[in-house]
Amino acid sequence: MLKIKFGLIDYYLFFLLFSPAVGILLMELGFISLEVGTGHYNGATIVYVLSCASIWMIYRTKLYAKMPIRRANTVLSAGKVRNYFNIVVVFDLLVLFFCLFVLGGIKVWLGQIEKGQFRINFGVLGPFAYLLYDYIVPTNVLILTLLYIKCDKRERNKNRVVLVISYLLTMLIASTWGAKSFIITILLPALSILLYESSLRRVVKVGGIGFISIILAAIFFEGKNFSFSLASFSKANFTYSNSANSSLIAVLYRLSVLQGDIPWKIWDIYVTDSHNTFFDYGKTYISIIPDSILGLFGINIHDYARYVQYHYSLQLTYLFGRTIPSNVQEIGAHNVTGTWFSEAVIAGGWYGIVLLSVFLGFLARFIRIRIDRYVRYGNISKLVIAVLWCYSVLFPVISSGGCSAFFLISTMVKFGALYFYVLLLRFLAEDMAVYFKKMR
Repeated sequence: MLKIKFGLIDYYLFFLLFSPAVGILLMELGFISLEVGTGHYNGATIVYVLSCASIWMIYRTKLYAKMPIRRANTVLSAGKVRNYFNIVVVFDLLVLFFCLFVLGGIKVWLGQIEKGQFRINFGVLGPFAYLLYDYIVPTNVLILTLLYIKCDKRERNKNRVVLVISYLLTMLIASTWGAKSFIITILLPALSILLYESSLRRVVKVGGIGFISIILAAIFFEGKNFSFSLASFSKANFTYSNSANSSLIAVLYRLSVLQGDIPWKIWDIYVTDSHNTFFDYGKTYISIIPDSILGLFGINIHDYARYVQYHYSLQLTYLFGRTIPSNVQEIGAHNVTGTWFSEAVIAGGWYGIVLLSVFLGFLARFIRIRIDRYVRYGNISKLVIAVLWCYSVLFPVISSGGCSAFFLISTMVKFGALYFYVLLLRFLAEDMAVYFKKMR
């Protein structure tokens, strides 16, 4: 049996698990957070690192594959592969036109509206727009990447330019949303296949390009500059308010303090407050029911104070003194980042940490084995579902919390639609090719 080698998906999971430890450590060293104020030592860093280490050990210990990756044209013929490439590029061009001129993304590019207003303007097109961004567009480039790595060298040379065009189109589509990180996160599922078995050096290079892209996006969309000084990283200056004009400080502050401040504060409440004044965690699982059905029972955004009680991310956002809006027009788009650790502490303290870390470790291991199997056998439809579920459900739970996402009915419906979309692509690329060949 072959040991499953490290790839981007493994390094990214490691980053999601352990990067908040930097922010937690900074809070213990006395840095200032936008949400929870000035930090102090409370032992959170040690507990967090040990709990994440347990997840990682369960995930990677004795991770084996049953066969090497199938290469060359063992999945599809060269002609069918080119059909996939051509269809996807044309579809992405249509999606880019839709995002720019139907949804209004061109106004984001020109600076006429902000990203929050852009999403509010979706109206009835909102569900379709989010389906495109969260699932359909990443699926397109993911499929092309899988077919690309399975081609022989000659076919790869023929398809490389089209693959690059697909990546660029995907980034342009993401840029219409105006969020600086979107242009990278939308490519992560595909990059995880392109860099499926890669060295740390290669992954770091790609990560560096991504980091620079996010900084450039911050300069373009938010009007920040690239100012830098060592004094900016002092306890007094490395803050949210002082990052307003510097893209570098803003990104670094977001990647460090704003990832660790909420887990630090949750742990601080747990160890210092004997009453553990958290919210009713059990209620948040009511949110697995679609809002349209919850509205029949009076749970809707028009009664926002009640609506918040049934949604984990909103409960966490308003836990630290922020006033819950009484008017739906006053609702902001800002949510705090809690990580899985915060949810574990809220749900059950030490017991919650142990149970959730074991659960996430085995779940991540199970999905990783399935992804490896689908990559090696070239099962396109199952690979798409597994990778997209990993990046749209599992990884967000690890980075932000909210285990109710595992059971959301709306997510199940979206993945059902995604599966049929993959079948449609297969029909267009394979069966239509056979049909037109007979016509000739």
